[in-house]
Amino acid sequence: MKNPPEENKKIVGLLTIGQSPRVDVIPEIKPLLGEKAKIVEAGALDDLSSREITEIMSLTPKKAQEILITRLRNGQSVTLPRASVVSLLQKKIKQLEDKGVSVVGLLCTEEFSELKSQVTLLQPARIIANHIASLSPGSSILVVIPLAEQKESVLKKWSFLVGGLGAKRKSNFHQQNRLDYQLLVGVLNPYALPQSLPSALI
Repeated sequence: MKNPPEENKKIVGLLTIGQSPRVDVIPEIKPLLGEKAKIVEAGALDDLSSREITEIMSLTPKKAQEILITRLRNGQSVTLPRASVVSLLQKKIKQLEDKGVSVVGLLCTEEFSELKSQVTLLQPARIIANHIASLSPGSSILVVIPLAEQKESVLKKWSFLVGGLGAKRKSNFHQQNRLDYQLLVGVLNPYALPQSLPSALI
């Protein structure tokens, strides 16, 4: 069976808060979309120089937990204040729309309610939250985050599952318990070297 011509393919925009191309992610997504989709990538930091990215990294977020981690095209991981990313993402959404995408998928689990789009904007944070909320009561849920500074905001984000914000510290995990759900938040940097990964789970 022949692949459909390029002009007949649905254009899907995939947007990262770092730089494109995301060679660590797209190869896994592409087979799921099939041959009828054409992927166009964009990154919030694509148009910035190394100096400009360094300047953004040096900015201090209003709250310690309002910091995100992402990947540059050279494989380097960087941390950025959330507030500095929003306008850059919005600019890239407009550029993807101008390229004729029918949907924009955000490659980040942070929720950006500020973002606007003329086409469907898929935010994993909302999709995941709705799915988890549909799980049977009594389920144990492990949320893995890359930065310890994000624990407070993550506990708050998922508190609708467990009620209350009281957290007990257990090793490098925060734990909350309630009759219906058990919530664990662990720290594991996806950009860490393989040899350092096991220690993050101890």
